[in-house]
Amino acid sequence: MRVDDLTPAELYRLQAIIQRIHDDYLAWTSPFEREQLPEKAALEGIPRGEPRARHLTFSLLLSYDTDSRSLWETTRRLWHDYPWLFEPRALVVDRNRTAVTRIFERNGIRYWRRDAAAWYLLASRLVESYRGSVLSLVASVECDALRLLRRVRSEGFPALDGEEIGPHWCRLLHEDVVRLYRIDRILFPVDVSLVRVSRALVGSFESLETVRVFWDEFCSLSGFDPVLVDRSLSLVGTHWEEWGREYVDNVCSAVSW
Repeated sequence: MRVDDLTPAELYRLQAIIQRIHDDYLAWTSPFEREQLPEKAALEGIPRGEPRARHLTFSLLLSYDTDSRSLWETTRRLWHDYPWLFEPRALVVDRNRTAVTRIFERNGIRYWRRDAAAWYLLASRLVESYRGSVLSLVASVECDALRLLRRVRSEGFPALDGEEIGPHWCRLLHEDVVRLYRIDRILFPVDVSLVRVSRALVGSFESLETVRVFWDEFCSLSGFDPVLVDRSLSLVGTHWEEWGREYVDNVCSAVSW
């Protein structure tokens, strides 16, 4: 499926549907209320700036094979019970990887040995090159999203150098910590949640790449911010069984041909 395959009427209707979803997301109206989004609720009470940047950055190390709600509940608990885990200098200078491993095992983290190693490596990278600060890392590339992704990939930052987690990390930083330039140039991290809602709205796709191309073309043609479209649609897809399917059905029913 390509944007060119849509009739003018189909394109107009899809634009109206995406506009409705986009507006609901920006206004935090139902179903996007903050309490329904664990990744947002987990940030409540964490100061904007370096503390929030560290929480988001380290949390994403545990996102492999972990559902969204469990991930953010776990990392929020770690933040509360072991604040030094999110302080790179305190972790590297005053503790060691063994301490992290024990805590991860005790807290039921599935891949506790692997994730503890990645956590300690990330802290070490930040201490060695960026004074232990995520925002210093961001500032070193002048808040440029594309350069930031290239930097973490070239320097081997665990998890953040991944094809899906890296763009997701940039998007969360952009939304909740610091505005990033050229964030709209970041490619959509196509995962099962985006594919699910894309099929419901548009139809079948031959591959993940065709999903990416479709939304890139659609946003370019229609004037939507691709970051916000990707974010809102991915959230709907992530919570498909809880409220996503019903929400999409209601929006589509409300938008006439």
